[in-house]
Amino acid sequence: MTIDIQKLIDAGLDAKTFDEVVNSRDKDGITILEVTSRRGTVYKTIAGMISSFPWPPATPKSSISFIFDDGLPKHYSEVAPYFKSLNIPAGFAIHTASIDAAGRLDSSQIIEMSKDGHEMICHTHNHTTFSSGLNIEIARAEILQSLDIFNSMGIDISGFVGAQSVVDNKFINLLRANYEYTFTRPADKTNVMRDENPYKLNRAALESMNNADIDLIINSAKADGGSVVFYAHDYTNNIKSKVEHAISYATTKGVDIVSPSMSASLCSKGIGKGKRHLIKGDVISTSRDFNSSNGTMLVDANKDIRETASTLSTVVKQISSTNFKVGQLVTFSSELRKISGTIGPNTTMIIYFKSGSTVISTQEIDIGQIDTKYYRYSVSCRVPSGSDSVTYGFLCDHAGSSEILMRDPILRYGNSVLAIVKQDNSPVSFKIDVDTNKVIPASTNTIVGLVNTTNAIFSVSNDSVFFSQEGHYLVNIMLASSNDISANLGGYVKAVIDGVSIYGSFVTNEYFGGGFLTFSIKAYEGMSFSIYLKSMGGVFNVGSNSRLNITKTK
Repeated sequence: MTIDIQKLIDAGLDAKTFDEVVNSRDKDGITILEVTSRRGTVYKTIAGMISSFPWPPATPKSSISFIFDDGLPKHYSEVAPYFKSLNIPAGFAIHTASIDAAGRLDSSQIIEMSKDGHEMICHTHNHTTFSSGLNIEIARAEILQSLDIFNSMGIDISGFVGAQSVVDNKFINLLRANYEYTFTRPADKTNVMRDENPYKLNRAALESMNNADIDLIINSAKADGGSVVFYAHDYTNNIKSKVEHAISYATTKGVDIVSPSMSASLCSKGIGKGKRHLIKGDVISTSRDFNSSNGTMLVDANKDIRETASTLSTVVKQISSTNFKVGQLVTFSSELRKISGTIGPNTTMIIYFKSGSTVISTQEIDIGQIDTKYYRYSVSCRVPSGSDSVTYGFLCDHAGSSEILMRDPILRYGNSVLAIVKQDNSPVSFKIDVDTNKVIPASTNTIVGLVNTTNAIFSVSNDSVFFSQEGHYLVNIMLASSNDISANLGGYVKAVIDGVSIYGSFVTNEYFGGGFLTFSIKAYEGMSFSIYLKSMGGVFNVGSNSRLNITKTK
């Protein structure tokens, strides 16, 4: 059936309070909608019935969990075996640049711990603090680099722990896109988590607690039906004693000892839904046969590509795309770092398809100013109809004479960070680019610009999405401002589906101007929808973190 949102609103549910229609089913001839709202999950009938009732209430669950930071040797030799002996999954927050370094865990140990049921958690790549002054593209590279390394070990990552427990609000949208839960708030040895935002969780630092503190916070968790996530670094005898005490005391109090992801789920209003499964496509090229447009290039003894230039220069490679299937995703990724001189702010990753000498589809990712740390950047583009070649690489903003290094260039064909395709009948996800040049005037209800595209499932034209294939779809919208809108009175993200409006979250500057809307529909051929921002006051500049994802679920 097609979910009629207006009838749902007419049935008594305030449009401003619900986030998504999760499911629908028929019971005794009556269509029931299962709706997730800020008031919890409710059932709503459409066919003339105006009753609702909450999700069957469960007894509040109290829990504790443990996370150990920084990938230290004792985590493998003592912590993991101890928790395994108790059949309790522990969490290990690892910054991936430290893997295989002296005094840190190596990749084989991490893989073994993961296979034993313990949870690996992203802790950035270089243990970089996500403070307000950090460039968002550096933060993005930190995340993708770390996820790529874990994925290469066959480890799927669900959670994130901020370095130094510091994450500025402007990065929350970025975390939403990549994780199911994140610990981003300073440690607190008294605060029990319950009904939390899954991207603003906090932990309790065992290093600063005594046994009385531990007992007190476990008692609070028991009383409130909340969760506590303890964390520590090195597994000293003092920390070992506190861990054993916490487990013993929680057991006597009937408090569950669970994995960090389970605690995050139990204490959150709803586990995050923005996670990307980094299932990579087939590697089709690792060649270092690149060409420089305005510089000199060499491949050194480590097989790294080095380019020296004094002006803007492209380092690219071209291969045939005649055997590529239209609509498949091609992804180029590589590590980059500065060797000497100054690299300006206009460096980009590039990939484009051509028919003969004519460029017919292109994608660029601005990566900002390159420094001396290694980061892996990536850019993706879908194969267009009629292409016969693909060119990929990067454009470097050499400010004066400077040298840049490219390591491990990889071109992949198929699944990438924007596709979730494990089997032919698995959900397939598509990303629609949002027009980031669009300015939403103050106090208006303005359509959001969408970049035209066409595939086998839908097309985009005149800032609207038109379904060309009947099916069930999950639509996820996020509008991010490109500036701080603290002076803005806010507004609502809204979708108009065949003339019927459905409202999303209120736009505030808490998430740096982010507004969200997720809904699921059964679309028929020809159904369309558009995205609007209903501004309550103040100009809204649509930012580059905005996104529209459509997943065909069946």
